[in-house]
Amino acid sequence: MNTETKILQLLNSTNLPAPSVTQSLKTVGKGNMLEGIRNVHDYAYFCGNKQGKIEGGVTVLALGGIAYCGYVAYKAIRFKISEVKKHRELEARICEVFESESNDTLNEEVH
Repeated sequence: MNTETKILQLLNSTNLPAPSVTQSLKTVGKGNMLEGIRNVHDYAYFCGNKQGKIEGGVTVLALGGIAYCGYVAYKAIRFKISEVKKHRELEARICEVFESESNDTLNEEVH
């Protein structure tokens, strides 16, 4: 268990008597209970801020990765669609040419 987790568990424990908490805060504050409360507050704020930065960074990276993958997928799909369109145009042109040649040959045989 790391120190941050241990401190969090100690601060959240509800079975400590009030004189014990007061004495602990006084010790943390080097003889001044109010200074002890400030020190605990500053420590908790720092830990929360650090955790928030980590979570925010992970979120930004994840969203950036998702956006990039979406962009790559979009480009790939667009490329495939253009290939299919070119293929269908070529297919139509080939059919048209062969059908016209076939019709010309049939017309020549009839006459």
